[in-house]
Amino acid sequence: MVVADLANIQVSLEVLSKEQQADKDFKAKNINGKFPLLELESGELIFESSAIANHFARAAPASGLMGQSAF
Repeated sequence: MVVADLANIQVSLEVLSKEQQADKDFKAKNINGKFPLLELESGELIFESSAIANHFARAAPASGLMGQSAF
């Protein structure tokens, strides 16, 4: 959420109940059952907080969150 805010990307946070997590449609998306999970508008899923932060940083290159060079 911090990286999304720094990249000026609006994110909707949903906290699921145990019943929602147990739903078969949700389990089909989240096979490993771990959180966080980011579902993009395209339907693609990104797991793990570092991968999600990387996605937000790359989505907003002008933010400078990925740095100016490989170093």
